[in-house]
Amino acid sequence: MPIRETLGGVRRLRPSRIVRGLLPVVLAMGLVTGTFAAAFGAVPHLGSTVTGVIFSGTSQAENTSTSWTVYFSTSPAGQLSAGGSITIDFAPGFSIASPTTVVLGSEFLDCTDTSVVTGSQIVITLVNVAGQTCDIPGSTPTDVILQGVTNPGAGTYPASDFTVATSSDTAPAANIDAVTITSASGGVSNVTFTGTSMAANVTTSWTIGFTTGPSGNLSSSSQIVVTFAPGFSIPSALPTEAISGLGGCSTGTADGIGQTVTITLGGGGCVVGNSSPVVLLIDGITNPGAGSYANTLFSVYTSSDVNPDSPASNVVIGGTGSVLTTAASSVTAGGATLNGTDNPGGALQTCNFAYSTSSTLAGAIIVAAPSPGSGSSPVAETLAVTGLSASTTYYFQLECTNGNGGILSFFTGTGSVLTTAASSVTAGGATLNGTDNPGGALQTCNFA
Repeated sequence: MPIRETLGGVRRLRPSRIVRGLLPVVLAMGLVTGTFAAAFGAVPHLGSTVTGVIFSGTSQAENTSTSWTVYFSTSPAGQLSAGGSITIDFAPGFSIASPTTVVLGSEFLDCTDTSVVTGSQIVITLVNVAGQTCDIPGSTPTDVILQGVTNPGAGTYPASDFTVATSSDTAPAANIDAVTITSASGGVSNVTFTGTSMAANVTTSWTIGFTTGPSGNLSSSSQIVVTFAPGFSIPSALPTEAISGLGGCSTGTADGIGQTVTITLGGGGCVVGNSSPVVLLIDGITNPGAGSYANTLFSVYTSSDVNPDSPASNVVIGGTGSVLTTAASSVTAGGATLNGTDNPGGALQTCNFAYSTSSTLAGAIIVAAPSPGSGSSPVAETLAVTGLSASTTYYFQLECTNGNGGILSFFTGTGSVLTTAASSVTAGGATLNGTDNPGGALQTCNFA
């Protein structure tokens, strides 16, 4: 028992011989702990926490199955390795699919995982990639994506109900703010994501389409937020271009943070109406490796339509399908038939034709083409367009969710000069054809 002494009327405790006798044992335990840490990695630091916790849903609409990204930073002593674990808790009412797909951030070096779901909690255990050593250092910002999380009913859920802890940072750390789940009404629709190139690991531009909601009008200072799947590389500043539906609005340079691109509209005459189709282009995005990326990992919402929507189909990068733009046919002074083929490569694809007087398809008119389906053989795509200007060169391209077919051109002529369909078309050449009525005067002709 400790021995009580009185000093100046104040009673204090001094260590007994028994307590003093324990000090060498405690010191020895410290040496053992240090030896353990050296041999087996980080020792749990009771009371230490991760920091910067943010829970962000691809969709935060009620009763929606979606993906959630959980951001956090390990503490200075919070290194993790194989056998370490991450415990993520959502508020009661959220449901996590079991099994669920977990996507670890790139900071988890040579790591894969196993997971166990219990209600609204998931425990992720790190595992070495074969032949490698899994590791994430201390003081490292990272993220974990969980697919198959079903949101509860609309409402605001306390920040303290959303927590992250690890086997090294054992004290749960809460989300920085309350989480709002919105009513299912009030969102964009008809969302499409189309890469100028769908090849793996290339930097390209992406065309994003959507329709504003019934109360989703936009104006200057309104924002459009576009989210890409993990694996796509998004720079911090991205050039953008309004293709259609953004009359009077400038898009300028967008801000990229993580997988999200935020576009702020400008322009004194910027007005986008309710239920209006919008098409815009974002440049400078690097595609990930080949694979099929879940449609729920892509989304669009606006400052007026706060409920995100996703494309109808998965996005296929580096698929086995191929897209080819072929020569226009039935060209007249005011119209033409645009042609191409698409091999869906076994996955459901959608296609559009884009045409413009610009050789880069700037300001192109985008018109939906029939879906080629999900087969594994080339499917012909055609679109008759009218209302073209005479004596004008037009450029066009077949654009599908599994790639773009390349830009071709045709000339509408005046009625006496007619460009006709190219023949003997191969992957590397073609025979160009046309007719001219000289009208009784010497003429010269060129193909351009």
